[in-house]
Amino acid sequence: LLADGRKVLRLLRERNPEVLDELERRGGVRYEHFYPDETVHDATVITSWQTSFAPDCTLATGCDKKAEAERLLTAGGFGFEWTKDGLKKWEVRPAVMKHPQTGEDCWMNQI
Repeated sequence: LLADGRKVLRLLRERNPEVLDELERRGGVRYEHFYPDETVHDATVITSWQTSFAPDCTLATGCDKKAEAERLLTAGGFGFEWTKDGLKKWEVRPAVMKHPQTGEDCWMNQI
């Protein structure tokens, strides 16, 4: 679904300003993603943390997959937590951002 972020923001300001106030109070929207561990789950895993964050990392190259994933996540400013089943990753993004061409405020998230 595509929408004009400027129009969405205008309507939110008119009809539900409390939503914007709450997101501002929280510092934005927290997006969470889970990446299963390919060694724990069967072959039905589509995107594991290993293929997402350490695809070229192997024992032959002397690379530690978890260390490589942590390096990339930390460098990207993501929060993360290892679980018994895989990797939970999150980031907090602003709900409103400037349009890159016009400079107008735009609704920019997926809640």
